Amino acid sequence: MAELDMSAAFANADIADHGNHVPGEDDWWQESAFFSLCDPKAGVIGYFRLGRHPNLGVANSYYWTTAETLGLDDKQFMHGQPLPDGDVNNTTIAGLTARAIRPMQEYQLTVNGDGYRLEANWQPHFWPIMVHTAVKGGAGIANKGGHYNALCRVTGYVEKDGQRVAIDAYGFLDHSWGVRKNHFPASKWIQAFADPENFVQCFPVSSVDGAGRFLIGYACRDGKLRQLTNDFETNFTMREDWITPAACDARFVDEDGRTFHVKGKTVGPESVFPFLHGKFCVHVLAEFDLDGKPAIGMLENTNPWAIPAIYTDRYGIDERSMWTRAPGEIVDGPGATVDG
Repeated sequence: MAELDMSAAFANADIADHGNHVPGEDDWWQESAFFSLCDPKAGVIGYFRLGRHPNLGVANSYYWTTAETLGLDDKQFMHGQPLPDGDVNNTTIAGLTARAIRPMQEYQLTVNGDGYRLEANWQPHFWPIMVHTAVKGGAGIANKGGHYNALCRVTGYVEKDGQRVAIDAYGFLDHSWGVRKNHFPASKWIQAFADPENFVQCFPVSSVDGAGRFLIGYACRDGKLRQLTNDFETNFTMREDWITPAACDARFVDEDGRTFHVKGKTVGPESVFPFLHGKFCVHVLAEFDLDGKPAIGMLENTNPWAIPAIYTDRYGIDERSMWTRAPGEIVDGPGATVDG
C-alpha cells in the first residue's frame, strides 16, 4: 500500500467489519461488496457487485465485463438467487466469485461467463476509508459506520475463444451494509486515476428534497489525500440516449483549498445497474486529463426519478395525485383508481 499523507478527518475501516454483519430487523437491510476495474488502453472495463438481503432470503449479483479486442460486452443481473454461504466479499453468487486473499488488502474475482472467463486481483493503494468520514458539510448523507471503500491496482486477464487480454488497471472496492429503502434523488460519480499519488474519487449527490447538493469523496495530489468540499462543478454532457455520460469538465476543491480540474470523455459501451424500487445508474469507461496528467477511470450518472420535493411542496402537488403517478396508480383526486 502507498504511504500517503492522509487527511486527519479520515477513519480507517476496522478489520472486524470485513465480514458479514448481523442484520437489523428491517426487511430492507442489505449487505453488498462491489469491485470495478478500468483499463481504456486494453478496452477493458469490469463492474461487479455481490448483494444479499438476508431478511428477504435472497441474493443477487451484477457483472459487466467488456473487452473490446475480444468482441466481449457481457451484462448480467442475476436476481432472486439463494443466499450463499460465506461473507459477501468471500463467496459465489450466480457465476461471480469473490475471494478474500488478505482481508482489506487483496481480493480475487472470477467470472465464468458465457464463453469467457475473467480472473483478476484487487490490491488497495491505501487502507480502506470509512465513507462517512469522506463527507464535508453533509451530515447525515452517508451511512455512518456502514460503508468503506478504496482505490486499487487490478491485475489479471480476461479470456475468450482461446484469446487472452492482460489486465493492468485502476480499480475500486467497496463494502456497505444497512437498511437501503430509498436513494438520493440524483447522483454522479467520477473516478479519475493518474497514478497512486494523483487521483480523484467523488460522488456528488442531490439532497433528499432536491434543494441542495453534497459531495462524498476524496482527492489526492502528490501523495496528499484529502476530503473534497461542497465547492464543485461537474459539467456532465450526455450521449444521445439521455442517460449515459459522454464527457465532463469538472472542478473540485479540497479541504486544503487545492483545486482539481478533471476533464474527461467516455469510450465504449455503457451498462445499467438496477438499484431497488425502480432506480438505476448508468456507467461507462472514461479517459481523463487530471490537472495535466493522463488518467483513467469511469463516469456514472443517476437521473432523478421524480419531480424534486422542493417543487412538489412549492406547487402544492399531492404525491398521490395524477401529477406524480401513472394511470392505475393514482390514489387521490381526478383519475384516482386506487384506494388510499
